[in-house]
Amino acid sequence: MICKNCNNEIPSNAEFCPICGQKNASQSSFKKPNAFGQPKGFGSNGQAAPETENYSAQTNWDNQMNANSAMNADASSDNFYSEDRTVNMDGGYSDGGFSGEVKAPKKKKVKSKKIIIASVCAVLVIAIVAVALVLIFGGDDESNFVYPKTYASVRTDRSTGEAKSYELYDGKKLVATLDDVVEERSSSDGSSIFYRDSSDTLYYFNGKNVQEVAQEVKDIVAVPSNGDFVYYYQVNEDEGKSYCRYDVNKKETKTFISEVSEGESYDSFLVSENGKYLTYSLGVYDKETYSTEYNYYMYNGSEISKIDEDDFLPISISNDGKSMYGIIKDDGKSNLYSIVNGEKTKVQTNVSSYTFNYLKNSVMILSDDYAYVSVDYKKAEKLFKCSGSNVEPCMPDDAVQVKDFRNMFWKSGDKIVYLDGDFKDTKIDDNVSSYTLTENGVLFYKDNNYNLYKVTAATKENPEKLVKNVGGYDVSENGDKVYFKDYTGSILSSEATLYVYMNGKKEKVMDDVDDFEVSPNGDAFALAELANNAGDLYYCQGTKSEKIASDVYFVTKIGDKIWYSDNYDSKEFSYDIYIQKSGKTFEKVKEEVYGLGWFENDE
Repeated sequence: MICKNCNNEIPSNAEFCPICGQKNASQSSFKKPNAFGQPKGFGSNGQAAPETENYSAQTNWDNQMNANSAMNADASSDNFYSEDRTVNMDGGYSDGGFSGEVKAPKKKKVKSKKIIIASVCAVLVIAIVAVALVLIFGGDDESNFVYPKTYASVRTDRSTGEAKSYELYDGKKLVATLDDVVEERSSSDGSSIFYRDSSDTLYYFNGKNVQEVAQEVKDIVAVPSNGDFVYYYQVNEDEGKSYCRYDVNKKETKTFISEVSEGESYDSFLVSENGKYLTYSLGVYDKETYSTEYNYYMYNGSEISKIDEDDFLPISISNDGKSMYGIIKDDGKSNLYSIVNGEKTKVQTNVSSYTFNYLKNSVMILSDDYAYVSVDYKKAEKLFKCSGSNVEPCMPDDAVQVKDFRNMFWKSGDKIVYLDGDFKDTKIDDNVSSYTLTENGVLFYKDNNYNLYKVTAATKENPEKLVKNVGGYDVSENGDKVYFKDYTGSILSSEATLYVYMNGKKEKVMDDVDDFEVSPNGDAFALAELANNAGDLYYCQGTKSEKIASDVYFVTKIGDKIWYSDNYDSKEFSYDIYIQKSGKTFEKVKEEVYGLGWFENDE
């Protein structure tokens, strides 16, 4: 089974994921994902998650939290945490995601902020490569969001096996070739990409070149946000099984678990943002009683110490290793605790979901249908009534993290509220289907009646209704142009009329549009008049449109550039890809590729 929140392998009888604490967390229908595009469900921004499989859960907390006896050290799982992670302990999932269709990336116009996949295989589904990011603070130190700069990634082989090969591009420049990749982990700041190939050799890409780290590596277990370290599991014929940490700056390897004995299972790896502290679980199986006893430990780079709190499941750890949030099962409820300098505090009872900020020192909590917030590991404060199974921050499409939970919009189910500097809430609307937020703080949202609204912090008491009958939509970077397709209600065709809302009025752009992308400066690129899975690409400036390419298979946006593909081969499942140089001018990047995508790392 796979936990659909943190994507780790977990036992089928575990009610709670032993890594992220999510309740009813596993699904057998998804493969374990990695940063190269294996699928995982999502539910952020009102978009629907793929169907998942439910299962009957056991109630024994020892099994719920630590039932890893089915896993041994040869199958130690990743700890795939998201940045601004929303964990839904009742089975929901709202961070990271898989979006797209078999033929091309048919993204909804309010895009998920996470993985967007473009696949080209009509018979065998080719997973699209996704890539690491570089975290920056958007050029404005006062911004409350953390923004990524993505690499474009190109699938260069048609292999249906586990190992696949990719090329990474920074803009149009090729920066790395990754061959025979079977596992990948990348740091959130984009400084490090670690991957294991089919020969079990671990490599490190630092943005300039690829270096070998170690051989006989069976699993990458943790990579911190700053990319300074990688923790991995190694099996050597002579020296046995061990766990190691590699320091990319010192080029130094330390073995912190030198021998894995029979019956021992290591799991639930959790690393601090700076990579200096690691927590993990150790399970020891007793053959006589057929039971496994679990304990949690912390490694500080030089020594290992036991976490002396019974049933405490760590979910975040501070950069100095002195503070943690964690889940403890009390009286059948999942309760959130903090530990600061050894002192334990009950933060909130009966937790359904939680979302961390950038530094992981604050957490937004859903409990008994209300949102609560805990700042600096203190007892949670009650905020507003929720309408969904989680509560998540409203972020721009390109943002991956929030620094401060205050003075921003929040969404729960169909409801959006604004929290001011004192965490006082103002309801914006409780009938919201989707939203997009510009970098300058303008929130556009569509309600369930297909009406489009605009609101800012200054106008939060009175959102402005812009237009009605809106289908998919996308917004320029500063919010001065909103392109949208009219809602037709048809399930037989995705083609519709494209409009633009600018200068306070709605104007028609063109007919028969299937898909479109909006560049940061407000120009749109519309794919129209589809026939046999290909159509014409138009360059739109406001109401003016000009045909610039034919036989286009899909159009997508990666970073601040528009990409498109043509020359689709339905037998080879390949196509050629182009990148925007400026305005309506494009340049061919590569011929006969098998996937184009990007990844905003949820590590």
